[in-house]
Amino acid sequence: MPIRFDDSLQALSLVIMEQLGPDTLERGVVLRDASGRLAFFAPDPLDPATIERVAQHLREKLGSYARFDRVVADCNDFGASTILCDATALPVLIGASRTRLLDRRMVGADWLRAPAPMSAQPRRFVFASLKGGVGRSTGLAVAAVALASRGLRVLAIDLDIEAPGLGPMLLDPGTLPEFGVLDALVENGLSGLDNAFLADLVGPSALAGGRGRIDVIPVLGRRSLENPADVLAKIARAYIEDIGPDGAVATLRDQIATLLDRLSDAARYDAILVDARAGLHETTASSLLGLGAEVLLFGLDEPQTFQGFRVLLAHLARFGDPAEPAPEWLSRINLVQASIKIPAAWARRVRRQAILA
Repeated sequence: MPIRFDDSLQALSLVIMEQLGPDTLERGVVLRDASGRLAFFAPDPLDPATIERVAQHLREKLGSYARFDRVVADCNDFGASTILCDATALPVLIGASRTRLLDRRMVGADWLRAPAPMSAQPRRFVFASLKGGVGRSTGLAVAAVALASRGLRVLAIDLDIEAPGLGPMLLDPGTLPEFGVLDALVENGLSGLDNAFLADLVGPSALAGGRGRIDVIPVLGRRSLENPADVLAKIARAYIEDIGPDGAVATLRDQIATLLDRLSDAARYDAILVDARAGLHETTASSLLGLGAEVLLFGLDEPQTFQGFRVLLAHLARFGDPAEPAPEWLSRINLVQASIKIPAAWARRVRRQAILA
């Protein structure tokens, strides 16, 4: 029976424990390349005969999941020190054994970075869900209205780039800004984002009712709606990493975090509300992990929700050590029962604004 993806780490760990011992497995690093193939980097010197013996065992056990070029390397091999010292290697538990996994990916690399520490003021709140249609965006709109009714100043940002809804819900054609988040992600790597551009990202919402303030950054600004045929072309480029003149790489998580940092003026706003993309798409990591926010994770009482929670929380568990106190970021993940009743007056205002838009 051939080895499959879910079996491959277990198969590698059994070979390394049998041939080199559990201590070597724990102190070494497993490299998984972009296609899913594996190699093991041992933390100690190994003689050539041992390397060849272990490599042969791994090729037999892993089959197509063994790396082509070198399936075993010791600490003296070319490039091995870089792999063994890479801080992005995640501790993983394989049965009763431990090792470190360096997971090379073409997409989704932002999921491999630890959650950001809590942001400075103003506080950030991410409204997230593992599926659409559960009232996440409506919940954000209701929260924004409730905060504004108490005289607070709110910035609402739509990061659900491929299914935007917050702009039409909170803005009307007269207050729609020139640009949106989609433009910011495209222009960031080309012409840059000056203060004039940032000002043209923000539109005021009439739902504030003249008490507090609700500023909104939609996904699609006026320019995009005037040129709808170009929107898909922009989306195709929005997720691309930015490469600076010095060669520094800014992933989507970096770009969004920098954008929010530039907009996070405590003298201007009391809270920042972010509408995240639904699901576990690679771009969702920027909202859930990269903003140092309080995360409100909406879900319905149904199997799909709990399957998604299991996947997400199992991944996040790799950023914590069961022997250590719970990390601070864990206290900022809050499960919210979705599609509950909201006050009728707020619901009517949100619906009326959506119709007018």
